[in-house]
This record gives sequence, C-alpha cells and structure tokens, in this order.
Amino acid sequence: MGFFDHLDKIAHFTVYAILSILMAYEIYERRGNLDLRGLVTIWLICFAYGLLLEIVQLMFLSDRSFEFPDIIANIIGSLVGGIFVYVYYRKKKKV
Repeated sequence: MGFFDHLDKIAHFTVYAILSILMAYEIYERRGNLDLRGLVTIWLICFAYGLLLEIVQLMFLSDRSFEFPDIIANIIGSLVGGIFVYVYYRKKKKV
C-alpha cells in the first residue's frame, strides 16, 4: 500500500496548484499584473482554506482525519501554482 499512500499527497498538491493558478490568473486579468502582494494573498487564502478543511475533518467527520502532511502538500502546491503563473506572465511581458 506504500505507493497509494502518496497518491493522496499528490492529489492535494495538484488541487491546490490548480486553485492557486486559477486565483493568480484572475488577479492578473483584473489588475493587469501579478505582484508579490497578489501572490502572498493567494498563498494565505489557500493556506487558510486547506487548514480549515483539515480542521473540519478533525471536528465533524468521523471517517476522515486531520493530517499535517496534507497541509504541507497544500502549501507546496499553492506555492508552485502561484509561482508558475508569476513566471509565465513575466516572460510573456518581456516578449
């Protein structure tokens, strides 16, 4: 079962990367740029959302559990997604 244990973390990473990509895209489209302030806002929202979901699982769902590694995967995914969009638009502006 070792391989399948990591699929959950990969899923968390992927979902939060997509979430932050969509948020960063929206900020860029509304403002016309994506600065450090926008990235920090995205990361804070993703972190708060992921933490809240883990707490809800701990407090209200008997078949789910709070897992710190899930939070780490969420944070890393949202960082990677936000940075991806930031780098993409910086390169796009240079062209």
